[in-house]
Amino acid sequence: MKWITRERVKVDRVACPWLIRKSIDPEAVFLFAPAERVTERAKEEGAIPFDVPGAELGHHSGKCSFEAIIAKYDLADPALQLLAEIVHGADVQKDLYGRPEAPGLLAIAKGFSLFGLRDDHEILEKEFIVYDALYAYCRQRTRTISVGELQRLRSGETPLVLDVRRESDVAANPQTLPGAERRDPEQVEAWAQDLPRDKEVIIYCVHGGSVSNSVLDKLQSRGIQARYLEGGLDAWKQAAR
Repeated sequence: MKWITRERVKVDRVACPWLIRKSIDPEAVFLFAPAERVTERAKEEGAIPFDVPGAELGHHSGKCSFEAIIAKYDLADPALQLLAEIVHGADVQKDLYGRPEAPGLLAIAKGFSLFGLRDDHEILEKEFIVYDALYAYCRQRTRTISVGELQRLRSGETPLVLDVRRESDVAANPQTLPGAERRDPEQVEAWAQDLPRDKEVIIYCVHGGSVSNSVLDKLQSRGIQARYLEGGLDAWKQAAR
């Protein structure tokens, strides 16, 4: 499918093609035109316009085009949601989120414009790796929580903490985090539906490894806001010494 936007890309018009290729249309073909010709060219080429005034996939209610695409295609990946806030902060003058990574992304985008690259296609080719790296960063941030961050959270609005260690591990060490509830990691489908949707869920196993990752994948696939404790119960006990 063809997609078209304004030429001379910088932030949103690099981020959007990356998102489209990654999550919507792997074979997407991107076209670029002067702003005043995008609508005309879109009709000529049968292309979907984005990040142009009046387009469905454009800026609306103070949000950027990257966010419009996520909303349109119902992309629920928590890492993409976080990345959207970073892109927003780098692209929109009135930042709604205040993500500290946003100024760095804007600086990188400005730097690419100084390389003298051949055209917008080459900018996409060179800069997509930046968004690959940012997505990896966001994926890690939305999957894990450190002991220190969990301790700070527990001093305010308390998250739901779930012990998802295997039965054999619990038998070997019955100690749990204060206030934690026990859940069987082999029966996620049976109990996930009863979890609250308005409260963050923190899970932990012994080391924060395969058990936590497996349970987290199942919870996040159901739209549950969840993370796992880095280092698991062992890290918590180490920090308490």
